[in-house]
Amino acid sequence: MRQFDTVNILDMLGAIGEAKLKQCLSDFSCPLNPEIEQFVVHNAIEFAKKKLSVTYFVVNELGRIVAVFTLAHKAVEIGNANLSNAKRKKISRYVILDSETESYTVSAFLIAQFGKNYTVEEGQGISGNELMDLTFEILGNIQHEIGGGVESFSLAKYSILHRKPENGKI
Repeated sequence: MRQFDTVNILDMLGAIGEAKLKQCLSDFSCPLNPEIEQFVVHNAIEFAKKKLSVTYFVVNELGRIVAVFTLAHKAVEIGNANLSNAKRKKISRYVILDSETESYTVSAFLIAQFGKNYTVEEGQGISGNELMDLTFEILGNIQHEIGGGVESFSLAKYSILHRKPENGKI
């Protein structure tokens, strides 16, 4: 079984410095979603330094960045009108309805970027499922440390809200 390490961009910055990290990131390619490639190569370091988001690098046994995911914290507004009574009951465990706006504002974790590096040789990369498992592992650690029960996924053009399961595992 292949082993992957997940490294926080801020830790990588501290360990090798910005110039060396930029050099490592210049090799990142994601032709299926050029926006991810653009973000990783040109914006990830600055966003992390400004504490807007934190990118995690998934590194294989050879030290190559095989994939990335970026997490951020965001307020998400959910309108009350289209929610079923069951969903209202579930969401009320986390927030209170704002009677003026008829909406709930939920503090959520956002998976802002999520992609594989296509310059990695065949057999040395990571599957999408493995990458999502690593992402959920980090989110689980964050939830354990600071709390929170909602994750927001912004993958492609879809935005889906998920709640932490009753068993406490993501």
